[in-house]
Amino acid sequence: MQYNTEVTIRVTEPVKQVYLAPQQMELAFTEQDGAITYTIPSWNCHQMVVITY
Repeated sequence: MQYNTEVTIRVTEPVKQVYLAPQQMELAFTEQDGAITYTIPSWNCHQMVVITY
């Protein structure tokens, strides 16, 4: 199992929400200089993250 994995992704427009699917668990994120950063608290094998604009 992996814990506290920080992810940074470039975005082209403002992000409204970031959440884990299918859990529907909302993730806090920061947006700066055309990128968002969020942390996946824990995952095993794979985890889907949804970013809504």
